Amino acid sequence: MAGKLSKKLSIVVKSFMRKDMLMRCIFSICVHFPLAARYIEKGTDNLSKGRNILTKLVKTPYLLLCDDDYVMVPQNNIERVVEVMRKKDMDIVCGRLYQDGKPIGHEKRLLTIRGAVRKLNPRGEWQKIDGLKFKRIDMGLNFFVAKTKIFKKLRWDKNCPINTEHLDFFLTAKKLGIKVYYCPDMIAIHDVQTMPKEYQDLRDRTDSYGYFAKKWKINKCVEGDIITNFIQ
Repeated sequence: MAGKLSKKLSIVVKSFMRKDMLMRCIFSICVHFPLAARYIEKGTDNLSKGRNILTKLVKTPYLLLCDDDYVMVPQNNIERVVEVMRKKDMDIVCGRLYQDGKPIGHEKRLLTIRGAVRKLNPRGEWQKIDGLKFKRIDMGLNFFVAKTKIFKKLRWDKNCPINTEHLDFFLTAKKLGIKVYYCPDMIAIHDVQTMPKEYQDLRDRTDSYGYFAKKWKINKCVEGDIITNFIQ
């Protein structure tokens, strides 16, 4: 990354109990973004709390949010996305991940109706800007470039420490009028390794379901044939 752009973008990574993956992620960041500021939080098992700590540390106009199981690649197009965001009214741009050689994405439109939130395919036309494709969405992956200033009003809810934190964050962004886009040309690799049972138990916990349901007046999430019930 050119020194000029490194003054505009910081990279934040929330990690917990995955030292090997974190070191691999940091190495790939150092290779492809050697001059960018990097902020790592690995002291809490509350994903939302950790990310809030990280965003408060950022001093640059833009930040790139990553998880510790991501690996940066040469043709990531992150620099080009930042340049587009400088010129266009975009607050968050979510990218695409590749896992086992296949693309994965979570670009969705969120519709809340009759006590359920439905994840639907996004509407609207693709926009081609500076050779990259963009589409307006409500929800994407936790791999995104964001304008740092939006985190003065948009925060992760610490009462949603994991699992519900993703949906809660993007529902809040939609409520606040945050403009979220998807760019399939901005890419990284998602490489998950087998984790110990202690870690998996933390990932699978559902203790925030009741709080989330009460907060949003939502009983379940529907995505195609998959239904997640928040009322246990």
